[in-house]
Amino acid sequence: MASIPLAERRPEISMRTSLIITTYNRPNALRSVLHSLARQRVFPDETIIVDDGSTKETHLLIREFAGDIPNLTHVWHPHDGFRVSRARNLGIGLARNEYLIFADGDMVLHDYFVKDHIQCARKDHFVQGPRIFLDRTLSDAVMAGEAEVSLLSRGVSKRRDMLRSRFLSRLRSRRLRHKTLYVQSCNQSFWKSDLVEANGFDEFFYGYGGEDTDLARRLLMHGIAEYRVRHLAIAYHLHHPVTQNYSITMIRKSPEIRCAEGLRECMEATDAEVNRYGITLAEQRLDSFRRESERKSCCEHSISDPYQRTRNQCSQLRLRALQRNTAWQQVHRDRFGDELPTGGETILREIPDSLL
Repeated sequence: MASIPLAERRPEISMRTSLIITTYNRPNALRSVLHSLARQRVFPDETIIVDDGSTKETHLLIREFAGDIPNLTHVWHPHDGFRVSRARNLGIGLARNEYLIFADGDMVLHDYFVKDHIQCARKDHFVQGPRIFLDRTLSDAVMAGEAEVSLLSRGVSKRRDMLRSRFLSRLRSRRLRHKTLYVQSCNQSFWKSDLVEANGFDEFFYGYGGEDTDLARRLLMHGIAEYRVRHLAIAYHLHHPVTQNYSITMIRKSPEIRCAEGLRECMEATDAEVNRYGITLAEQRLDSFRRESERKSCCEHSISDPYQRTRNQCSQLRLRALQRNTAWQQVHRDRFGDELPTGGETILREIPDSLL
């Protein structure tokens, strides 16, 4: 194991990112995750929430955050047991950007989570971030909005890993080329091209566990090293009972990087519903500028021409977004009924061009 030189820590070119979050019928935990996402110092270019067949409550919750999180996409597919490999493959197939960050629906994100993953990205590497466990009492307080996680919080594990520090990260982060330690896909990031080459997560794994270790093994065998980060890209794991449906599938020792039942097969057979909500990052910046302009104009008791032009631009963007949502309403209502949020795109039937 060797530390990664500082000069190699940042990608040579700027990149666009997608954050993929998986969830199933735990809206209280997902609310805390989305609150932490809305506080990020750097937003991902898109956020994809892959829903493994949750009820209406999760749909309504995601709609609630549509105005706070730019480029928010909700992907729903029918529940048929614990299919986290299928859920993550759906997110990979729909992602439109070259760098993908993964988090689970019970991982509360540090304010610099996305920014740290971007700055830790390197070619021919995938990033494994730290997971800080919270006990039941602290988790319940966080989900109830009664507590924030800090270095002084009681009920946390690995307290020293909670300290965000670039200096300590240089000392303790490691590059693993030939073997990997215990990996956790609840806090990882990959180049999309590497995942497409590996055909994503192996859907041969049915139940909890094993699919992330298998993917890491296949990538390591073909020259994609693991960058095990400490003190950066921090996320806090909300407590939940230990699952009883742990996967008993043995990790297959095939020398091939591509799995037989993965990303391509998922996108060929999926019956997922895709709903796109929220405003784009550009629209959000315009909206922020508009609010600041209005605040200044109220103080000055006058409105200057640049501010008026900004308001007009925002109004036009909002009108176009409303027209798109109106066209999507019927598709969504046909599947879920009038109680659910409007929006909805298509039933996926074709393989994205990036997988051909």
